[in-house]
Amino acid sequence: MPEENKYTNLPQSMMPTVKNQILERRKALEAVVEAHKKSIDEVLKPVMEQLEDVDADLEWVNAKLGPET
Repeated sequence: MPEENKYTNLPQSMMPTVKNQILERRKALEAVVEAHKKSIDEVLKPVMEQLEDVDADLEWVNAKLGPET
């Protein structure tokens, strides 16, 4: 049984206002997501730098070991 939308019983004349409110809500939620992404990126920056350092160490060790047999 399909769910009824919460706006089903609103008059058609209210739909433009509802649409604007929905768009504003979406915009606000997108802003929250972007803020969290930036925050996460900042927190992970030292870890990403350590990963780069580990990759460089591994590359150096692999070069010293020579081709694997």
